[in-house]
Amino acid sequence: VAVVTPTKSLMSITSVEGFEGASEKELVLLNVLRKLVDEEKLEQDCPLPINNFTLMRFVVSKKTEEKAAPAIRSYAEFLKKLDFSQDWDDIVDIMVLPCMAQQYPYGRDLNNAVLCTGGTEGYYPAKLGTGNVLLGYWLTTEHMQQTEEQVRNGVALLFDCATFGWANWHAETEKESTEQMQNTWPVRIKFMALYNTGWVIKSLFKMFSYWLSPKMKERMKVLDKEDISSLVDPSQLVPYFGGTSTSTTEDWIVVIKQYYQDLQHQVKERMGKLPTGTGVYATDPELTRKRKEKLQKKQLKIEKKEAKKEAK
Repeated sequence: VAVVTPTKSLMSITSVEGFEGASEKELVLLNVLRKLVDEEKLEQDCPLPINNFTLMRFVVSKKTEEKAAPAIRSYAEFLKKLDFSQDWDDIVDIMVLPCMAQQYPYGRDLNNAVLCTGGTEGYYPAKLGTGNVLLGYWLTTEHMQQTEEQVRNGVALLFDCATFGWANWHAETEKESTEQMQNTWPVRIKFMALYNTGWVIKSLFKMFSYWLSPKMKERMKVLDKEDISSLVDPSQLVPYFGGTSTSTTEDWIVVIKQYYQDLQHQVKERMGKLPTGTGVYATDPELTRKRKEKLQKKQLKIEKKEAKKEAK
């Protein structure tokens, strides 16, 4: 069977708003993927549209139809599983976890990839639930890929593992998030660097590596703290990571909150309601309630402690 590659003159889509630097080769693949989405009705019952900008992200990150087509199909199913019904107040504790980005605007690595920094303190995936963790990771990744320049330069991840223990590990959650990030989401991971790694991390690393593609294995880095400067300039890091950036988590929270609420608005307009999660992505209301109560008690203790200090 002869395969005919469409020329630019035969393509129905010849440009994409926000992706003005698309090459003819990229636009050819975009048209193939657009046809795939439309013919297989992948947007049907999907809470968010798979628009041409999103498809260009798949073109850039996956590069071929063989890799992009199954990823797009999986992405549509992934979106259908997410719980968009949660109020911001119910998930804000997830979004401020140190495992999420700790600064806004996001920093950049030495190759200008968008940088997400974080740690493991307060990160308990078994208690948070796989769906909540995936929602948090996905929101952050999506928000880091809003322009053509960000998409092409990719994402860099830097994690401090000083406080990592067995409670910070949940195999189901880590396997699911790794597979989604590698095989489904339209994102280019430039590197994932870990530092302050103890014996727990080292003992789990072999298991974790089974879930990594050969390319991701090459991009995994275990560093000493002093080696961070070989990847990121100190001006792009908050003081906790040895940097000089004055950006704060609070700055980032304001923006990511608005982004999440804008997505909810899009989903509600498209679906007529805010869908709840399915399978492992479903949110457990009881778990959310208990976590909120625990956080409220913790905050109350902090306030009492501060009040005593002021009284003295």
